[in-house]
Amino acid sequence: HPEVDCLQFPTVYDEKIKFTRKYKQHNKERTFIGEEVFLNWWSGKEINHFVWNKIYKREMWKDLRFAIGTFIEDGMIVPYLVQRCQRLHISLKGGYFYRYTEGSILNSAWTEKKYKDFFMSKYLMWERINELEYMNPVKIKSYLGTIRWLAICSQRGFLNCSDYDSFLNSLPSIRLLPKSRELGIVGWMFYLTVKTLGTRGFVRLYKRLKGS
Repeated sequence: HPEVDCLQFPTVYDEKIKFTRKYKQHNKERTFIGEEVFLNWWSGKEINHFVWNKIYKREMWKDLRFAIGTFIEDGMIVPYLVQRCQRLHISLKGGYFYRYTEGSILNSAWTEKKYKDFFMSKYLMWERINELEYMNPVKIKSYLGTIRWLAICSQRGFLNCSDYDSFLNSLPSIRLLPKSRELGIVGWMFYLTVKTLGTRGFVRLYKRLKGS
């Protein structure tokens, strides 16, 4: 099937992995085409967020490399990969064995750089989602996830919110959401809080509540 740009395998988890239940394996094969790829890759519902349980056409990685020294390599590079993937197939054959490694980046202590890298991965994804009209249904969810990490990093003194004025001024409208259940109850409460207080007001409230 030379038309397939990316193939996702089932994942076999090490028994030490605590988040195994979060990621359900698929019971049927499926192919995603065009806009469906980004919509589903971003959500993580069917196409996993990860880069590592997939194989790719060589052309997809032309001029693309993982950032050296970052904690969230997958999150940093997915926004660019999805621009090049026009057809992704989920396979039920084969498997990727995920092994737990003590002291790995994922299991390391939280540092300033790790917090900032998590924020940047969210921010890069938001920038890509925001420029694509077909991503309207998930813009609010992406925005809320990004502003949450901005508030966390700001509260700890790792980032200056004034450096992200254009982002703080770009809160999407709830009207972009086709169905309210897309956000869930917690998401709705989060959105209404940000909408009521304003983006900067939310960041100030978060810092106050966290004692900063």
